Amino acid sequence: MSFDKTQIEALRESGAIFRGAPEAVAARFYLLLFEANPELRGLFPDNLDDQGRKLSATLALVVDAIGEWQTLEPVLSSLARRHVGYGVEASHYGVVCTALMQTLTQTGATASQVAAWQAAVEKISSFMVSVAYPDRWVESH
Repeated sequence: MSFDKTQIEALRESGAIFRGAPEAVAARFYLLLFEANPELRGLFPDNLDDQGRKLSATLALVVDAIGEWQTLEPVLSSLARRHVGYGVEASHYGVVCTALMQTLTQTGATASQVAAWQAAVEKISSFMVSVAYPDRWVESH
């Protein structure tokens, strides 16, 4: 999986959003996710503070390692497998992507940064779904 230089640059520039106010970004993300998909709230703990820190750390890792797929792959594979145990379904990846794009837009990302994240998240989601649900992924692709 590769990203072009323009995408990598836009993603790295967007890292300031996650590092500048990680709690606020995470809070906005979960607010948007649950407003659009209230049925997902039960998949998360009541207190989202720790979850928000994990989200921000994962997004920062993507920013830092986006040009080095070999660094991301094992982390994303592990994350995908864990999410199956939490009750995450393949269809949830799309709604998470939508909430993330809305969050980025509302927290100051530029259009090029949002576009780069859209491309990255689509590639990452596809990879994670292929790891988490290999039988389903093969059938649908």
